[in-house]
Amino acid sequence: MDQAIQYDTPFKCCNGKKKDVWTFPKSEVNISDVDFLIAQDHNGLNAGSFFIRRSMFTKEFIDVWRDPMFVERKWEGKEQDALLHLMTNHAAYRQHLGMVSQRYFNAYPVGGSEMGWKSGDLVVHFAGCWVQKKCQVQWEDFWNRRVIA
Repeated sequence: MDQAIQYDTPFKCCNGKKKDVWTFPKSEVNISDVDFLIAQDHNGLNAGSFFIRRSMFTKEFIDVWRDPMFVERKWEGKEQDALLHLMTNHAAYRQHLGMVSQRYFNAYPVGGSEMGWKSGDLVVHFAGCWVQKKCQVQWEDFWNRRVIA
């Protein structure tokens, strides 16, 4: 997984604008300390699919992430904006973050080469399918594409 992690990569927010905060360079990351794997899309960190390692860090991190101070705040992007805030304002959290390409495990049903699902991708994320009332259609489409390993 070390090869998949994006080191020295800017965090995105707000329709692709780059924040002036970056993931750490490879030389500053101990892969055994990476407890949280996530991808970002054009709007920033996307909590639609992510992996966490059971550790003291993630136990404490999730406790903070679900704190009413963040949960009840009027974030436009809800938990994703809270996550972005924690990761971009607290280096101690960022040190445990592994950011990967969106298509590793958070691809969308449609989209270009950066975010659209391709055969062989692990997970498809039906983000926003309810807006156009396409959830059932997309689910059935991808269910019929599945390959039993």
